Amino acid sequence: PGVPYDHPDLVALRFSGHETIGEVEWVARSVNAEIIGVTGTAGKTSTTQWLTQVLQAAGLDARAGGNIDPALSAVAEDSAVLVAELSSFGLERAPGLKPKIAVVLNLGLDHLDRHGSAEAYHDAKRAIINNQTAEDTFIYNADDPLLCKWAADCSATTLGFSIKQQADAHMANDTLFLAGQAFVKTRELQVTGEHQLGNALAVMLAATAYGVSNEAIKKGLRSFSGVAGRYSEIATLEGIRFIEDSIA
Repeated sequence: PGVPYDHPDLVALRFSGHETIGEVEWVARSVNAEIIGVTGTAGKTSTTQWLTQVLQAAGLDARAGGNIDPALSAVAEDSAVLVAELSSFGLERAPGLKPKIAVVLNLGLDHLDRHGSAEAYHDAKRAIINNQTAEDTFIYNADDPLLCKWAADCSATTLGFSIKQQADAHMANDTLFLAGQAFVKTRELQVTGEHQLGNALAVMLAATAYGVSNEAIKKGLRSFSGVAGRYSEIATLEGIRFIEDSIA
C-alpha cells in the first residue's frame, strides 16, 4: 500500500495487459480460508482484534491480520478464519475479494491526498462488498446514510447496527440489544467511549452471522480490554484524564 495504485509504472503494466494486485487479493486467491473483512475510516483495528478474540473464545482458529501487524499473509492458512483489517489502499487493489462477512464501521474523510476525492475514497472502501452474493453477509452502520444506500443495493444479507435507533443490533438505556433482545450492559465492557459501543455492536452481528453462540459472544465482549493506543487512559493528574488515541 505504500506504492500508490496510480503509480506510473503500475499504470503502464495494466495498460500493457498485466494484472496488478495487492497482498490481500493474493492471499484470497492462494489460501482456501474464509475471510471476514473489516473496514471503516476509524475503529478497524479495535473491531478486528475484538472480533478475533470473540471467535477464539468460541474455540475457532481465528487470526487477525491485514492492515495491522501481522500482515494477512503471515497468518493465512487453509484451516483458519482470517479476520482482515482492510484499508482503502488494500481494497483498491483487491478486485476479486469476496469476504464471507464484510463489516463497514463508518465512512469519514481520509487519505484524500492519495484518492483525490471523498467519492474515490468511498468507492475504494466499497470494494469490500462489490463481489458479495446472497450467501455472504454485509454488516453496516445504520446511522450512516451512505452505508444505508450501500445496504439497499447490496446482494448480500444485510445487518445494521446503531447507537441511535433500533436495528439488528442497537444500544438503548445503557444496554446492547441483539435481534431485539437485551444482550449485555454497557458497564460490563472494559472499553469506554461511544465509538467502542458501535464496535461492540458490529462484533456481535459478525460473530452471530458466523454462527457463534450468544454465550461465547458475551464472554468475548466482556474480556476485551482494548488495543494499546486506541483511546487508552494513560493517567489522571489533578483531575484531568489523559487519553492516547493513536492519532492526535
